[in-house]
Amino acid sequence: MGNWSHLFLDPLEIIARKLKKIEDFTFFRSACTSWKKVASKDNFMGLCVWQNMPYLMLPLKNENQNDREFYSLLKKKIVAKVNLPQAKGKICFESKGWFLTMGELGDMSLLNPFSPCGEIFLPHRTTMPDYRWHETDPDKFIQKMVLSSDSSDFVIMVIFGCCGSLSYWKFGEKSWRNIETNRANHIRDLTFYDGKFFAINSDGNIYGFDVLGPNPTEVELITQIPEKGGQLYIMESSGNLLVISWPGVQLILDEGSHSYTSMNSTFELFEVDLVRKTWKEIKNLGGNSAFIGYSSSILVEASKFHGLKANHIYYAGHGLSTIDGPKLVCIYNLEDDSMESLDVHVASTRSVPPFSRSFWVKPNF
Repeated sequence: MGNWSHLFLDPLEIIARKLKKIEDFTFFRSACTSWKKVASKDNFMGLCVWQNMPYLMLPLKNENQNDREFYSLLKKKIVAKVNLPQAKGKICFESKGWFLTMGELGDMSLLNPFSPCGEIFLPHRTTMPDYRWHETDPDKFIQKMVLSSDSSDFVIMVIFGCCGSLSYWKFGEKSWRNIETNRANHIRDLTFYDGKFFAINSDGNIYGFDVLGPNPTEVELITQIPEKGGQLYIMESSGNLLVISWPGVQLILDEGSHSYTSMNSTFELFEVDLVRKTWKEIKNLGGNSAFIGYSSSILVEASKFHGLKANHIYYAGHGLSTIDGPKLVCIYNLEDDSMESLDVHVASTRSVPPFSRSFWVKPNF
């Protein structure tokens, strides 16, 4: 039998261009070096479906499952099933299309589910200063991961431990470094913009960290928004920062209409001016849509995607309590404060492995 890696590039390009499913394209890229070279973004005809749009990675149905399913809001169905044996039995966090995985014993790695580039092994959690003072349960140890970039020269920052502490790792280093903030006030969310990390804590304090500069552990207080309680999400928005505050919600199912009525579900929005170090409350997202939840704080221009609703918040299972138990995916309309459920099956929390969560993923090829 001949060596398929020696096929001429033209036939390979024709084959690559016939692939429409992301799992087929990913498998094709992983075959060998020459096939990976041909399987570029330009040759993937299905790329237009996947670019710049968050997808919902569904929770596992059982702990022995390797395949992860991805649900498309635009197609309103599961559009990919990607085999991820490297993530088996591990909790995952997403940033810029990359997954940080952590095993039960604290081993960590970085991988791209849509690229054959392989795993990047990270220093063990025991290299984080004072890690023993924190909750070591892998399901609770890390709350959020943010990647500075998808280039080879990157920095990872995580929120970890029972106090919502911050730690970061620079590519090539052998251990994590902690950033000291007020331990009494938990860091709630984290983002990266214009060369800096930004975090918000439970008191509404917004901090900036220039870990790429000469004083990487120096903390800059940007401003403080009103403390409202509940969950806080922070993300970049047109050169400023956007903060979404949500006290949480209890949903009641109307079985006739399959819709939900809610109590205590109002979102509050704050725009933070990084130059003036000021904030103001805003009433809507304009032409944008926000994707929030476990491991997710993403803002998208809705007009670029047919079927995506502007001035809506798409929320996926993080602190969501319901009458009958299951965590659901909901769409919140900021115009009239109404909420509806996303038409996708999510298993009962009683059957989902503890390390398996659903969250938004923005693919990176």
